[in-house]
Amino acid sequence: MNLGRITPKDPGAILAAVLLALMGAAALATPAAAQTRTRPVDVLVKPAGPEDPRNKIELNYEYQNFNDSMPDWNWLSLEYLHRFEWGSLIGRVNWADRFDEQAFQYEVDAYPKLWKGAYLYLNYGIAENDTFLPNRRYGAELFWALPKKFEASVGFRRLEFDPRYVNLYTGSIGWYRGNWYYAVRPWVSNKPGETSVSGGFLARRYFATRYDYCTLRVGGGQGSDFDQSIDELLLSNHWAITGEWQRRFRPKWIARAKAGYTSQDFETGTSRQSWLIGGGVARLF
Repeated sequence: MNLGRITPKDPGAILAAVLLALMGAAALATPAAAQTRTRPVDVLVKPAGPEDPRNKIELNYEYQNFNDSMPDWNWLSLEYLHRFEWGSLIGRVNWADRFDEQAFQYEVDAYPKLWKGAYLYLNYGIAENDTFLPNRRYGAELFWALPKKFEASVGFRRLEFDPRYVNLYTGSIGWYRGNWYYAVRPWVSNKPGETSVSGGFLARRYFATRYDYCTLRVGGGQGSDFDQSIDELLLSNHWAITGEWQRRFRPKWIARAKAGYTSQDFETGTSRQSWLIGGGVARLF
């Protein structure tokens, strides 16, 4: 059975979009917060100081290779961030190459402050019709500080394909300890006729500044894929591990790199493995 035979207009392409959503939202497992040598600092939401840059432009690229007939995946994103007194606003353009097809997606993220120790994550995105990316995507998540240097969040994402949709429910518990940040995040994915559960763990070590860190992400759980030859949804289990590195190598420049491995097991007894590499550069001004 060839599990690589997926077309973007079939229900199985929903899995790819869900995984992309989880990957993009995985950054929120560190809920827009970073750690200095003294105490947590909210990088995105904290108002810029007199000497702090208010703007950032960032370019990122990812390449993923599979061990079967699935075509290689490519992902390119360009984003611009501006910090206001009320929080931060981000505009992003994504380009993706999946299933031998290319598509663009346009997103807006906002991180408004609510009250001391609490803020909101909001997301809205659109993409071209009849592609493997959702026509529309929405997201909202509330983050708040807890005693003992803990943080918590609760939120959801919705991916809309015409005429299908996927709802994703999530939350997180994070903990700061010295220069380390740890977080766990469950995901419940629901669409008509199917509910699946997955989760992830993050460990991040901060160095000289809030822009300098290394991150380890481990996740796993249930997923779904589609095989045209039998025309039905196949439940699967998957797990993934990713390492990330970021460093501010000049006062205004930031470099990033990542590498990861993913394994999926299907009900048919077939498995699929993949690895990814990525990198990026950002400019503060």
